[in-house]
Amino acid sequence: MHINELIKYYDGRFAHLQKIITYPHLGDYRLSLVRFDERYCSKLSSAVNFMYMAVVLVHDMVKKNQDKLAEYRIMAEETKESYDFFN
Repeated sequence: MHINELIKYYDGRFAHLQKIITYPHLGDYRLSLVRFDERYCSKLSSAVNFMYMAVVLVHDMVKKNQDKLAEYRIMAEETKESYDFFN
């Protein structure tokens, strides 16, 4: 979600609020604002769910390959020690 989407949301919300202030006796504009907020909440919920699934995927991959990652780290440290000219 980018900053432009937040700006677009607040601009749309402001337009709905202007109509509510202009026509306070009409309940349709209030209902329209509620629906507008529900749509945005749904978008946010979807974005959070996507981020959660990405974190779960990365966590699962790290857990499954933990042995390989540990071996790679040991090999990298040994290689670093062999090329260390200042010791």
